[in-house]
Amino acid sequence: MEKVIRIGSNQEAQAFCGLHDANLKIIEKEFRVKLNLRGDRLKLSGTSLNIRKAADLIDYLLNSIRLR
Repeated sequence: MEKVIRIGSNQEAQAFCGLHDANLKIIEKEFRVKLNLRGDRLKLSGTSLNIRKAADLIDYLLNSIRLR
């Protein structure tokens, strides 16, 4: 299964991904999903349950970044 989440800007993507994409790597490991960021689209691949859990966290983090 796959899901796509839109990232608002380059600054938002940098804050979300972290240094050397460290945050993406942590999410991939903890939720057993594959993340692929291309342009303004973050694609999640994995099982539906794992994608749902990872997407909830990603939505929470992006909303926090947007409120800064």
